[in-house]
Parts: sequence; C-alpha cells; structure tokens
Amino acid sequence: MGRLLLGITLALAALGAEALGAWLAATRVPLGVGGVFAVLGLHVGAAALGAEALRLRARGAIEGHAAVGFCLTLLVPVLGVLGVLLLALAPPAVRDLATAESQEKERARAMEALQTERRMAQVVDTDVQSIVDALKDPDLQVRLGAMEALRGMKGAAAVKLLKVSRTNTVFDVRFRAVEALGEMSQSASDAVNEALHAVDEDVQDPERWCALGDAYRDHRALGLEDAVMQQSLATQAESCYRTAWELAPTDTRFTLRLAQALEVLGRYEDAREVLGEALGAAEADPATVYTALARVAFRQGQLRALTGLSRQALRADRGHLPEDARAALTYWAEDRPGREA
Repeated sequence: MGRLLLGITLALAALGAEALGAWLAATRVPLGVGGVFAVLGLHVGAAALGAEALRLRARGAIEGHAAVGFCLTLLVPVLGVLGVLLLALAPPAVRDLATAESQEKERARAMEALQTERRMAQVVDTDVQSIVDALKDPDLQVRLGAMEALRGMKGAAAVKLLKVSRTNTVFDVRFRAVEALGEMSQSASDAVNEALHAVDEDVQDPERWCALGDAYRDHRALGLEDAVMQQSLATQAESCYRTAWELAPTDTRFTLRLAQALEVLGRYEDAREVLGEALGAAEADPATVYTALARVAFRQGQLRALTGLSRQALRADRGHLPEDARAALTYWAEDRPGREA
C-alpha cells in the first residue's frame, strides 16, 4: 500500500512539474534562454519522477518499468504523465530490457535450433565445391547446413569462403560467417601467444623459436588479416626462424624454414645465400636444399637456372623427396624450346 501511495504521489508530482512548465511556456513569452532551460528542466524532471513512480510499482522487471515511465513522459509532454499515472495505478508486466536478447541473437538461437533438427535430414559434403554450391542454394536450410560444414573446416580455403559468406543474402549465414572468422582469428592468436610463452621460458632453445615462427607463418597462411598485418606476420616469422637458425646453424630444418620465410618477403637473394650455406653442412640433405633453391629460381623467373637445379636435386635424391616435388623437378629438368636464362 505504501509503494502504491508513493508511486501515485510521484506521478502527481511529475504532472505538477509538467503543468508548471506548460504554464511558464504559455505566460512568459518570449521565454528567453533562462526560460527555455527552466521548461526543459521541469520536463526532464517530470520524466525522472515518472520513471521512479513506475519503478516503485514494478511487477517483475524494474528497469523495464522505469524505462517506460521515463520515455512516455519525455516523448509525450503532459499526456505522457497522465499515462504514467494510470500505469502506476495498474502497472502492466514489462519485459526486462536489461536481459532482453537482441534480434540478431534471437535469430542466431533459432538458427542453431533449426540446424540441430536439420542435421538428421540434410548432409552437406565437406568438399569445397559442394559447399560453394550449397551456399547459393535457394533452400535456407541447405545454406545453413553448408555453413555448419564450413565452420568445421580449417585453412585458407575455408577463410576465403567465410569471407565471401559475409555478403550472403541470408542474415544467419552472414552472422555465422563473421562469428567463425572471429573464432579462427582468436585461435591463431592463441597459438602465437602460447608459443611466445614457451620462448620466454627458454630463449636459447631453437625448437621453441621455430615453433613460434610456425605459429606466425600459419596465422598468415590463413589470410585472415589485412595486408599490413599479413606483412607483419611474415616479418615476425622470418625473425623467429633466423633466431632458431643462428642458435643451430647446422640444422637444415631451420635453414629451410628461414629460406621459405625470406621467399615470402620477396628477399630471394637472401634466401639463396642462406641455402647456399646449408649445402656445406654435413647434416644437410642436398636434394632438399637443391629443391628449395629451384623454388627460389622459379619465383625469380630464372628458368635456365631452374633446369640445372632441378637436375641436381634429382641426382641427389635418395628417395626422400615427396612425389609431387619429384614430379615438378622432373618436368623442369627437361630442356624445352624457348626457355630463357
């Protein structure tokens, strides 16, 4: 009973403030700057009183009632206070605005429920081309199924499709694409941070430096970031591999990683120099080093040198080169008309 009386009293006080403001506006013409501020102050004060009146009379959602009282009074001068007075006498149930979900979250929730039902009936092949086709399907459920399959994929191909999906005509597909890209970016950043912590624990361990370089390299390979960040990741990877190489200069693994990082940065001559030093190491596999040199020559467009290096790599191979590398070397080892130096 006390809250009812206090709520009605506040509503009447808000009505009084509105009435006083209306009286000032009607009798003090022109109002002047001071008069305008006085009227506005009374109006805002009435809105605050209306909010408090309904807050006291709240049934469940306090913030919701207060927001209704404030907005009603503020947006509808005088008549809004009368509405607040009526609501104070018989307050309705108002949804709590603080916990109300946004439309996007509600739709995302509905999509997840739909996906759970659809998985039993719709199976989307994880083949990239199948996903590309499914993302264009007129059936909403098929598109959602394709997005679910895409979220389970990793690598640059998945990132490219997710980026394209950000412009899909279906909101739920766009929403999940942005969400998936964020998750992949966070996962790549976490991998870098974990490798950084490992290096901090033992800065003299070349393996840890190499692992950190791999984390930077893999993050860049995803193609998630803009051009400036991509360049920064490549530079960081090169720096880590160089540290590992300097700590263990005879370990060919670090040499090859450093050379590849230099290639990515377009520093081909530096890569050739590093690989040339590796050929003199007793532990080095000449076939692997010659293959790396051949790749550098290919990137530089030095086709005649590429032919010679391919032949050297094949002669030095003891069966350790991958089949695809051996096939490429065999192709470039052949003399072909028109091949320039």
